[in-house]
Amino acid sequence: WHWLAAIQNKGFLEFFFVGEQFMRFLGKHETVGSVPLAVFWALILVWFFPWTAFLPAAFARARKNQDESQRILFRLASAWAIVILGFFSVSARLEHYVFPAIPALSLFVGVALHDNDKSKPVSWAFRGLAFWGIFLVVIDGCYLRYDPLEPENM
Repeated sequence: WHWLAAIQNKGFLEFFFVGEQFMRFLGKHETVGSVPLAVFWALILVWFFPWTAFLPAAFARARKNQDESQRILFRLASAWAIVILGFFSVSARLEHYVFPAIPALSLFVGVALHDNDKSKPVSWAFRGLAFWGIFLVVIDGCYLRYDPLEPENM
């Protein structure tokens, strides 16, 4: 694809690889929408919601003694997430740069939820999600009521 684009567009390789990749990583390319590091890391939790609630359970499961296949999966997912998030933490950060790490985090959560022995962290995550669901329904019922006497509803 890059070769075909370079044949059709003179200067494409320099523009794409030097300007859009290398210079952006070094912070010498104007990046519109770059976010601070703390926001970049917080956005992982936002984009991974509602599964974010299960991350503590996943990390607790990673520390437990598990079989060899689960250890390999945890190592793979750890390396995957650390490389992606570490690389983009030192470059110009756009919020969607966290997306390639989401499948790795999904592997963590999948292994934690795979256990049939309902661990405490998983139970707490389910309780937390239930609490927030009920809380949001109550807030919705209190503040977003339909009032048939409002002139705009007639």
